[in-house]
This record gives sequence, C-alpha cells and structure tokens, in this order.
Amino acid sequence: MKKIWISLTILVAAFALAACSVVPESVFAGDLEPERQTEAPELGDATPTGKVEATLNDAETSLTITGSYAGLTGDATMAHIHLGEEGISGGVVCDLTFTNTGDDSNGGTLSGNCPVKVDEPDPVANKTINLEGLRGGDYYVNVHTEANPAGEVRAQLE
Repeated sequence: MKKIWISLTILVAAFALAACSVVPESVFAGDLEPERQTEAPELGDATPTGKVEATLNDAETSLTITGSYAGLTGDATMAHIHLGEEGISGGVVCDLTFTNTGDDSNGGTLSGNCPVKVDEPDPVANKTINLEGLRGGDYYVNVHTEANPAGEVRAQLE
C-alpha cells in the first residue's frame, strides 16, 4: 500500500511539473501602425491600420504570415519582414505577398512563408529568420506605398 501512495505522489508531482513547464512562443503578432515607422510617413487625411500574425511551425523551420491593412494613402506597393528592433530600421529578410482590395478602402491582405533557423548568422544576406531573434522581438513587418516608399505602417512581431 505504501508503494502505491509513493507512486501516486510521484505521478501527481510529475503532472504538476509538466503543467508549469514553459512552452516556447510560436505565435507572434502586431498592429500595423504609422507611428511605429522610424521615418514619419506622409499621411495627409489617411488613417492606416492593420494587423499581422506570424505562426512558427512545430519543427521551428518556417514562419507563416497572415495579415490585413486598410486606410493607406494608396495601394500597397511592397510588404516585407525586416530585421530590426523596435525603433530601428533594418534590411529585408523575407518578401510577403500582398493583395490590394482595389476599392476606396486602400486596404488588402498579406501572406507569406519565411524560412527560420536556430543558428542563422546573417538573416538579411541569407533571407532566413534567426529563431532567437524572432523570440526576442528583432523582426517587424512593413507595408510600403507610393507616397511612403520607406514604409507607411509597421508592426513589431512580438
């Protein structure tokens, strides 16, 4: 009987420890906002907004990006993931596909898949996201327009 209680105590402790374990972050998101741009965009009467979400696959080798935007100064002309901490501009790591709605909302959607490596030494040159940097908030999504070629809205992936 004593062995059963010891076994049950160990089993309960194991479940408790498992419940407390830290699961690595696998979903990163952000709001696309003009205020996050390092160079203030020329907006006129436009009020751009948007959201982006990036999901890391279970093998931690690919990042799938989805998002939407609206209220830009015009149609999007480019969209990328850049390497750069909050407030710092950086090089392009991954091009994203964007689809403009073609109506007066100046909105659209974003999507893409970007490679990820645990030990990527040069993300910009190799066009591959460094996993540690991603988890540290070192990447952002940027949507560009004709009026704002350096970027109109930005979302830090956190």
